[in-house]
Amino acid sequence: MRIVCLAFATVLIAGAPAAAQTLELGGSIGIGIRGRDGSAFGRDSRVMSGVHASVWWEDRLETGFRVAWQELPQQKFAATYFYGCVELDAAGRCRRPAGSFRVISDRTSPRTFLNVVILYHFLPGEFARPFVGAGMGGWRETEFIRCEVPGCEALRPTLSLGPRTEWRDDLAPTAGISVTLARRLVVRGGFALHNLFAEEWSTFESFLAIGYRF
Repeated sequence: MRIVCLAFATVLIAGAPAAAQTLELGGSIGIGIRGRDGSAFGRDSRVMSGVHASVWWEDRLETGFRVAWQELPQQKFAATYFYGCVELDAAGRCRRPAGSFRVISDRTSPRTFLNVVILYHFLPGEFARPFVGAGMGGWRETEFIRCEVPGCEALRPTLSLGPRTEWRDDLAPTAGISVTLARRLVVRGGFALHNLFAEEWSTFESFLAIGYRF
C-alpha cells in the first residue's frame, strides 16, 4: 500500500505541468480526536498539522499527496508481569508470585499520516465550493518498549524490548468547503474520518487548510 501510494503521488505531481491547469502547495492545522474500544470518538483530542501538494484538473478534480502529524501522549501503555511462585493453592495454582515488574511503552515520534488524496470540488466558478473525496495510505508511529526492572527479559524471555515501528493502513473519507481568494489563494475547512470503524485506531480530524495555486 505504501509503495503504491507513493508511486501514484509521484506520477501525479511529476506529470501535472503538462496536463493540468494548476499546482497547489499548502498546509493545514486542526484537531484530531482518537477513537476508543467500541467507539470511533471520545478518547482524547490532539492538535494535527499537515502539508500537501496537489494538482487541479479542469478546476474540478484535485489529486495529490498529504503528510500530517499528530502529537500523542508519551506513554502508550504499561503492563504488569508476574514471575515465580512462593505459594500454591489447593488446585496447584499460584497464590502468591515471587515478584512483579512493569513493562512500559513510550512513544518516540508523532503519529504520521501519509496519504494520496483525491477530492472533487463542486460548483466551479462559485465563491464557496463544497468538496468530497478520500485519502488513502497509512499511518506510522515509533515506540520504545522498556522495563522498570533491569534485566527483566531474563524473567520473561518472550518479552520484546527496544524500539519498534508500527504501520497501519488508512482510509479517510473527506468533505468540506473551499473558498478561492485573489484567484490563487485557496482556503478550505472540513473533516476527515481516518479508519472510521477501527475503534482505538481511528481518528476524526477537523481541519483548516490554506493553499497557493501556481
